[in-house]
Amino acid sequence: MSHADPALGEASNRMTLDADHRMYDYKLRHAMHLDRRNITQVHADDFEISDRVFDAFSMLNEGRYYFIENLDKHRILWSQGALRDLGLPSEHIDNYRDYWKTRVHPDDLEACIDDIDQVYNGTKHRRVMQYRVRNAAGGYVLCRARGFRIDGDGNVPSLYVGELVNHSLVETVDAATGLGTQRMLVNAIDACRRDRCETGLIAVRVRGTAKLNELYGAEAVDNMLAEYAGRMLSITRGRSRVYRSRSVQFVVLSNDLGREAFEQLTRHLKEAVFAPIRIAGDTITPVCLVVPAFYEHLTHQTTAVLGELDRRLRTAGGLVPNDSLPIPEAERKSAIAERIDSLTGLYRPSEFMRRANTFLKTRRDGTWCVATVDMGHMRLFNEWHGQVEGDRTLADVGTVLKDIENADMGVAGYWGQDDFCILIPFEHDTVHQIYSRVREAVAKHDNGVGF
Repeated sequence: MSHADPALGEASNRMTLDADHRMYDYKLRHAMHLDRRNITQVHADDFEISDRVFDAFSMLNEGRYYFIENLDKHRILWSQGALRDLGLPSEHIDNYRDYWKTRVHPDDLEACIDDIDQVYNGTKHRRVMQYRVRNAAGGYVLCRARGFRIDGDGNVPSLYVGELVNHSLVETVDAATGLGTQRMLVNAIDACRRDRCETGLIAVRVRGTAKLNELYGAEAVDNMLAEYAGRMLSITRGRSRVYRSRSVQFVVLSNDLGREAFEQLTRHLKEAVFAPIRIAGDTITPVCLVVPAFYEHLTHQTTAVLGELDRRLRTAGGLVPNDSLPIPEAERKSAIAERIDSLTGLYRPSEFMRRANTFLKTRRDGTWCVATVDMGHMRLFNEWHGQVEGDRTLADVGTVLKDIENADMGVAGYWGQDDFCILIPFEHDTVHQIYSRVREAVAKHDNGVGF
């Protein structure tokens, strides 16, 4: 039985995820293995483990790829999941360091290679790093590499053994940004507390998102937050871990930086999140709060650490509710004008199509249609009554259609000039009702023939 704890950031669809994992394991156990006839034969002594045993590790968890690298021969063995999800050419790869350069995101490459080199030359025996890797589809996914160097001697090779966690697949990852969730953050802070290590945390909160949701829609806001996540990952370059701890809050955690380097990271992070950002074609500058907290030796409980971050955020932003800060008026007017016609108050064509598609996804029952309203002879109407009266007529028709939309009966749009449209139930009575109400609105201005 599965249990989802919202306090830990677990998704409410935990049971579905567990079922997916069981199906994944079943498919993997019954999948056809790669044809090894065209793969260069590798001695088992290279890795001190048989392929059969190593294949079994592939079934342990979705999105976790295990590897063993022979540091003496620069040859690596990957579990089967990495071939499928990351598109690796083979489970055995020679000259692995050079090959991996082609898979890591360019912004993360320098830090990644520097870190690997320390494992190769023996100056570092434990490695934990977060960076982006190209997957089988050609896109980049956020991954966390964790491994250990095992020194050899004249009889056995030196090995680098570990796992690569694909955050786009594991369940403790935020789907919109690819970052770890509150649960992963709690576990990371607990680990730092156990080690009593030097730890720095930076909380970033984006404000005004309720207004952005209203104006642009939830999907556009998620894309904006994903862009913020990408900026923070580019700044940290794998040296720190980034989490989406709440819907509009991120936390950057570092246990590998001194105070001076941590302060420099905070400055660079502020520059990144304070810069203008694109959302649905507009350039805006949301209000962001950035507060750091540095611990020489982290001994506090995790709840106390997170509580201190929240307190500092409240102090930095005052007691104003998170979503009460307005979008700059000029930016707001520009965004509204692009999506909503100022005369009729109805959605412009592209916004109408987006809203209509979203509306239909939530209304699976019944049959729906798009009805068009074409007001004939508007040019003649304007010549008789004037442009101002013509605009009032169009505005009144827009009000009629908007009232129908506000009654949750559909979505209304304005195509320009004298053309309107509305998504409504495909029912004769509904269509007749709309016709009658539009006709009444026009008759208030001129009840003549043809208008």
